[in-house]
Amino acid sequence: MITLIHSQVLGLRTLRSTYGVLLGAVAAVLVMVLADLGTNLGVTYVEPVEVREPVMITVGVIVTIIVCLYAASGVAGDYRYGTITQRLLAAPRRSRLLMASLATYAAFALVVGAAAMGLALAIAQPLVAAKDLTLGLTPVIVVSAIATVPLFAIVGVSIGTICRSQAAAVLVIVGWFPAERLLGLALGDWVAYLPYGLINQLLGLDGATLGRGTAVLCLSGYAAVSALLAAAVLARRDVS
Repeated sequence: MITLIHSQVLGLRTLRSTYGVLLGAVAAVLVMVLADLGTNLGVTYVEPVEVREPVMITVGVIVTIIVCLYAASGVAGDYRYGTITQRLLAAPRRSRLLMASLATYAAFALVVGAAAMGLALAIAQPLVAAKDLTLGLTPVIVVSAIATVPLFAIVGVSIGTICRSQAAAVLVIVGWFPAERLLGLALGDWVAYLPYGLINQLLGLDGATLGRGTAVLCLSGYAAVSALLAAAVLARRDVS
């Protein structure tokens, strides 16, 4: 298992897209936090939940989706370029290969999420303090925002494994957002229990109706179910 994870990590280090994700996360933090707080701080944003919203959205939504897309594309890329065959020859037990992918991408996502949060807070805190306002952050709020990144990375790996096509995986991840909006017309408040709806609940943004504990349990459930489904599909798939 350790050998498989080491192989996955080595693969991430050699991909240019890995560094593209890191640069994308940094750019998202710089643009979103600086632009939003610079314009609205002390005007539209006064209450702590409003003041910290740009930080929460940048890390919990934008960085999360970037990493999720990266994970899905990376796994699906093995099928596109035919490297999945070599990977399976090295790991005949397919479940172990999937577990290694899940662990590697989740760990990478955790690092990216924590780094993005650190950068966002380093930018936001001086701006907020200069206006004599507060972010009103607690360890639970910070950890909740960071946790969305690895949880969605697991979903991304699962979708990439199931779809096999990078384009299809991206379409599923991106297309699910407007799909949830449409489902919300029929589901009403129950839309809060859908994946993207749970991000809003987990971040505790204005309008959240669920507790963070409930949100993280539900989102963890989606991640677990998607991983189990991916394992079942991979076990029965002919990749020759």
